[in-house]
Amino acid sequence: MQHKVKKKCNYCAKPILGRIDKKFCSDDCRARAGSERRKQSLDLFKETNKKLQKNRNILLMLKDAGMMTIPILSLQLIGFEDQLVTKVVSFEKNNSLRFVYDTAFLHNQESITLVEDPSAVLENIEVNNKKRKVN
Repeated sequence: MQHKVKKKCNYCAKPILGRIDKKFCSDDCRARAGSERRKQSLDLFKETNKKLQKNRNILLMLKDAGMMTIPILSLQLIGFEDQLVTKVVSFEKNNSLRFVYDTAFLHNQESITLVEDPSAVLENIEVNNKKRKVN
């Protein structure tokens, strides 16, 4: 005597009738599951963007206050996440130019230094990299 294992809908857990490879009991459940999946993905993007905006606002607040070099520990105390950035340009050991949208800072292990003109810093990094390749 064989016992037939009934599959259950991935969305509502009702028994599935029909093809053996079906995942949902109806088009409605399939559509609702897809909608939830897209919403979760969108929520992740919104949460990440919110954190990036917070980082940018902290950097702009410090720049407005005239603080150009700030210890990373101090930044972390006010909610700054130094690893959450939109772009990283690495150079030398443990040094990088990082961006949070349009706001740039030099990052090393102990502190960050806000950058007024990131294009000049990028140009300087490129020149130094070319010199190293030649030597």
